Amino acid sequence: MRRLLFSLIFSIVIVAPVSATAQQAAQFLSVMEDMPLMPGLVEVTDAAVSFAGPSGRIIEAFVAGSVQMDAIRAFYAATLPQLGWARQANGEYRRDTEILRLNVSPAPVGARGAGAHFVLRPAKGQ
Repeated sequence: MRRLLFSLIFSIVIVAPVSATAQQAAQFLSVMEDMPLMPGLVEVTDAAVSFAGPSGRIIEAFVAGSVQMDAIRAFYAATLPQLGWARQANGEYRRDTEILRLNVSPAPVGARGAGAHFVLRPAKGQ
């Protein structure tokens, strides 16, 4: 189901016209203002989910573009630790009382590039 949702969202991004200036101006995710947007990726703002409650933030964001999966992984592997995120044994990242999961996927069949799905949630047992 997630793969289907991601494929649909990715297809919308590839088909939707986005100007080069709009891509350059967007440097951080709109729903996660402290999360940088890798050059070459575009945020799918209509698919974002953001909730803040007493136990913390829950955020889902999607990005996609004509970049390689390895480039996305390398960009965030280098960038996230600089922002205080520590990589955990299970591949997630932890900062203070939050957990970040980054899922990188190839473009759907017939499209080029790749995309990523960010999931931010409170850490259990804070």
